[in-house]
Amino acid sequence: MPKTTIFRPKYESRDGRDVINWKTLPTINILSSRVSPCRLSFIFVPKTAHDVLIKYWLKIATMDHLYYGESRNTFMYNGILVSNMNTITTSFGLEGIDGYADLNVAYKAFLLSVAEVIDFYVIQILDIAIDLNITSVDYRCYGLLSKFQPTVGYHSPPEFITVLFKLLQHLERGDDTIKNSNWLRTLNLLNFKHSFYPKGFSYLNEPISYSEALGKIEREVVHCGKTVFIGKSSQMRLEYEFLSRNYPRIKFFESSDEIHRVVSGFEFKSSWRSKIVKSFKGINEAGLFTHTERWDRSKGCANRTAAMKQSGIVKLKNIATLDGAFLTVFILTGSLFCGAIVVFVVESRSKIWRIIVDMRRAFLFVGSLIGRTILVLTVECRLSIRRLIGNVRGALILRRNRRSKRLGTNTIRIVTTRVCDIDRNK
Repeated sequence: MPKTTIFRPKYESRDGRDVINWKTLPTINILSSRVSPCRLSFIFVPKTAHDVLIKYWLKIATMDHLYYGESRNTFMYNGILVSNMNTITTSFGLEGIDGYADLNVAYKAFLLSVAEVIDFYVIQILDIAIDLNITSVDYRCYGLLSKFQPTVGYHSPPEFITVLFKLLQHLERGDDTIKNSNWLRTLNLLNFKHSFYPKGFSYLNEPISYSEALGKIEREVVHCGKTVFIGKSSQMRLEYEFLSRNYPRIKFFESSDEIHRVVSGFEFKSSWRSKIVKSFKGINEAGLFTHTERWDRSKGCANRTAAMKQSGIVKLKNIATLDGAFLTVFILTGSLFCGAIVVFVVESRSKIWRIIVDMRRAFLFVGSLIGRTILVLTVECRLSIRRLIGNVRGALILRRNRRSKRLGTNTIRIVTTRVCDIDRNK
């Protein structure tokens, strides 16, 4: 998220010219993007103050000592910035703030430098009908913010500075077709694809609170499904612990690598034998200062609530068991077993062939022996089978004859009884 620092230069009159007194210039981070774990240090401005900020940014951009260091130290990963990664270092530019006192530039010369910026960069950069973002960053997730590539042969300002100046011209003319302009694709500040602002954020919109912006960033990070926090700062650790605790289903990883090493700490000049400096060094060496700093930052997370709620019926899996991996284990074991069989067959194919031939001969011998035994038993038992068949047939005939005789006797009895009944009736 952007941290916009507005400075108010002091105008003085000297030799009939308006001069900017840079002695009142504080330490300025151009469009510094810092995301704290518990709070966001930024200022969202409405449309009315947008053109004013652009003018100040352009004035800062004309000072080569400022933007040149910024263009090499702005990095971010997954929406969470590593601390001290985008600050202006003394490696580029003047030593300290007092050096800017010598930059008393005449106002007319300042306007001339702005005109040179327009002639030199706007025509060469903004007239390109392509997207200047050459990184393969998926706009649905956060990623590394690529550093600005220096132009060979001359010093070029960051691309967003020239685009801001172009936007300023449109705003001064009252152009209502800003959002439909082709050059808007190159405007990093308003393009969510570059992933260092939450989706839908624009300086032209109404201001939103830091809690709403933090919630948007948190939702986008969670929706990515996999986030790696790079850095050793306490901010990274607190943010990692907060998200891991509130979103156990999402994969969060922590890396101790550093993208760009920046010297940080305290420097005491001409401290001599000051007891305050000595006591501070002792506190710092004992680790009390770091512990206190971490404690102060962690207090802000005490009342922080998650932007999204986990489902109550979610059953978390224990990654230390083989739950859900038995099928994979079975397939791997079966594949290894089949492979071992194939290797064994190839290595012992001569012995296996002999075993197969012997088994075939044994099967043929046993089959022929069983066939001969059945044939001999059939010949020897042929007479017995015939006798058995004859006895069964005779028994069936005898039973049939007995039944017919029984039916005849019953018929004679019935006829005799009827004749006797007729005689009685007469």
